[in-house]
Amino acid sequence: MPPSKNRTVQPLTLLAKAVAKKLDKPFFEKILVKNITTPLMKDLVTKEDKENALKGALSINDEITNDGKWDFLIIDDLYASGASLGVATDILKTYNKVNNIYVGAFSRTRWL
Repeated sequence: MPPSKNRTVQPLTLLAKAVAKKLDKPFFEKILVKNITTPLMKDLVTKEDKENALKGALSINDEITNDGKWDFLIIDDLYASGASLGVATDILKTYNKVNNIYVGAFSRTRWL
């Protein structure tokens, strides 16, 4: 999942690379790209606000040079409402090289 905040080292990228290595699968960092700056998702309150912030902000970069359809695992650092992963999977579904999409998150917010 593209980051909301630019950092010199992206912790999620390091974790996602480690998962890919453990699974012996290729890692692609720039297939799903963020075209515009968005607010931090954790600062937005409703799922609708998060979806609206991301719609139009993400696009596909055709980084895979092989033919065929592939299974994708998209990893996010925090699962709260599912808005980010929902928008991301909707966009990935438009990529002609996608077969199945799986999602994972490293943490989840606590709902009261």
